[in-house]
Amino acid sequence: MKRFLIWLVGVAAGVCLFLAAAMGVSYYFTTEARLPEQTAAFAGTELAVNGWCWHVPLLGGALDKSFEQAQTLTVQKLGTVSDAHPALTVPDWTTYSELRITGPDGAVQFSGTLGEYAGFAYPANGEYKAEVRLWHLAKGMTAAGFAEHTGPVLKNPGLETPARATGYYSYTFRFTLAAEPAVTLSAQKAAQGAAVGILVTGVLGTAAPSAECALGPVTFEKTARGWCGYLPVAYNAEAGDHVLRVSCGEQTVETTVRVSGRDYGTARLDADPGAESGTGGEEFRNTIWPLYTAVSGAKAWAGPWLCPVQRYDVVIGYGQTRIIAGQNLGRSNSTLLAVPEGDEVCAPAGGTVAYAGYLQLTGNTVVIDHGCGVRTYLYGLQELYVKKGDAVLQNGPVGLSGSLLTLDVKIGNKSIDPWTLFRGSSGLFWQE
Repeated sequence: MKRFLIWLVGVAAGVCLFLAAAMGVSYYFTTEARLPEQTAAFAGTELAVNGWCWHVPLLGGALDKSFEQAQTLTVQKLGTVSDAHPALTVPDWTTYSELRITGPDGAVQFSGTLGEYAGFAYPANGEYKAEVRLWHLAKGMTAAGFAEHTGPVLKNPGLETPARATGYYSYTFRFTLAAEPAVTLSAQKAAQGAAVGILVTGVLGTAAPSAECALGPVTFEKTARGWCGYLPVAYNAEAGDHVLRVSCGEQTVETTVRVSGRDYGTARLDADPGAESGTGGEEFRNTIWPLYTAVSGAKAWAGPWLCPVQRYDVVIGYGQTRIIAGQNLGRSNSTLLAVPEGDEVCAPAGGTVAYAGYLQLTGNTVVIDHGCGVRTYLYGLQELYVKKGDAVLQNGPVGLSGSLLTLDVKIGNKSIDPWTLFRGSSGLFWQE
């Protein structure tokens, strides 16, 4: 029995010595070469690390070896940056980030995470200093909690399997922001009835750009790429060159849109199927016209639109010249459809109901705001399913049809060809 106990003690001592030796070897061969890659970039320029602290697992995560270099006062100079929102790209291992930016006057302009930085707008051109700390933290670990662990050898918290290095790199750099606004169009040439997509980049501050053009109004919406908006080219837009002036604060950029005429054909009818009663004009103007310039929401569509009804015959098409009982009544800014009574009328794209009610001139009426100043006007419904303020999805029913349905899609107060939207060929789908 005594010999057996001595043998057990020897085995235990041997195991301990083996583990100690293995730990020593692991500690010795775990060097700074095992630290995560340092690759981070700002505005396309690689950043230089000026401090770090990492805990690297030993023996698969039993313990950690600590590597630390105190942050220096070195400030990397990146030179001039022309992008209004320079991108900070980080390594894949990053799970948490801290970013602090001070402006030309030394005041803090931004303090937060990389995700929050996406919504930050630089207020002006000038000199900026940025301090960045990129972390890899195990799930459940915080930056404050990590800072409590010090020493050359530490107990691994066991929060990540397989165990990985936890810690951070620090970066400090300066740059000169010299952004200039630029305007890009989905097309320089457009036919009557089209919509032209506009992207404005290089905009400083939080104020939206404004646009001036004889073709119609533009509502800009902030996106990850810049400010996006849509310029209507109505059925009766004058052919030729039209100057588009985009203003961003005190800076103005000009470009040109060339409009070409388009023949939509003629609709000849013996009588006007949608003859107006002659009453309700003032009610219509007071109710519908203010929507043309009302504040619009964010873009609520993606991809081609759908026709609001599945069964229809086109009585008068968008842009067609109307010859009614031998009289030329001019070109149509809307589409008149003959439909089976009682069929569902659906939203052609997602949006919010801006108006739903009865008007003497147009009967049961639904107006859907799709964002960016784009709205659908549906007239002549038999029954309404929605009310003002309701959110609607594409192809969601908004009511039942009467025998005739008038469809009008406008950007601001200018009508565009809805059939380009149903085909997915409009500038409304540019850069989606």
